[in-house]
Amino acid sequence: MKIPLFIFLILILLSIALGVFLVWPSYKEFSSLRQQVQEQEGTLRNKENIIAHLNELRKEFDGYEKELAKIHASLPADTQLPLLYDSMQHLASSSGLGIRSLDSSTRINSEEEKKRVKNPMKITSLSLELEGSYEGFKQFLSRVKTTARMLNAQSMKISSKKAEELQIDLTLEAYSY
Repeated sequence: MKIPLFIFLILILLSIALGVFLVWPSYKEFSSLRQQVQEQEGTLRNKENIIAHLNELRKEFDGYEKELAKIHASLPADTQLPLLYDSMQHLASSSGLGIRSLDSSTRINSEEEKKRVKNPMKITSLSLELEGSYEGFKQFLSRVKTTARMLNAQSMKISSKKAEELQIDLTLEAYSY
């Protein structure tokens, strides 16, 4: 049984047309899906690299825990006025000074000032009136300098009542977040 050439050509053209119209769209969809899979794999690799880098940073950050604790102690999250008052009382008495008065005021930067200066800190101003000797005052300043809390001396006025007795008006600033 011989198939005429004409029918054979029609069957071949029909096969090619079916291949083009049925297989080609599926092939395009397959190629598109394969490209999407490759893009998603690339995104996944990037995210895995980021996670690995973050884990490395966390390990490095954990190595600085002691230093960060010091920073947290010097710049507490709250003004902690009772602790600050107690600290001033302890520093003065251990230096041989007496506190005649202790007053404080807290300045909080406005949102505009925080953005302008990039300083989110609260500044607590401490006004102290101290009595005692010059040596005691030197010890007091030395201890203020080495205390865990960050304190800055802003102004001081020293006057003498008696030969060995000084009256000291001192303004300190303490910082917190």
